[in-house]
Amino acid sequence: MTHQNTDHDRRERARFKLKPGTVVLLGRQWPHSTIVGEILDISTDGVAVQYVGDEPAQQEPCELGIASTERHTYLGRFPATPVSDFTMAKIPFGSLVPRRLALRFGPLDPDQTADLENYIKENAVTKV
Repeated sequence: MTHQNTDHDRRERARFKLKPGTVVLLGRQWPHSTIVGEILDISTDGVAVQYVGDEPAQQEPCELGIASTERHTYLGRFPATPVSDFTMAKIPFGSLVPRRLALRFGPLDPDQTADLENYIKENAVTKV
């Protein structure tokens, strides 16, 4: 009998935690503003973000930007597709709750791939 591991990590590339102050920016359609989320971890395949909201931030393919307050860096217009979006904790007295959004990059052109690889190399603090 073959045992299938259901807990297998679907990510193919190494994930990294980044220096504090690194966020993802997602533009939403009118009348919503830009969603800002703290990057939990990132790889060249995708990014996991924590944000506060009352509903899922993104359900369709989109473009995102990555900004860093430490070095005033901005990388923009990365195509991404949502993989998951779920509540991290319930707060009994409010409608806004912490959520986790996972996005898969792609397809990236060679310049975007190089920019992302360099950004991770310069800003990673630890491998996850």
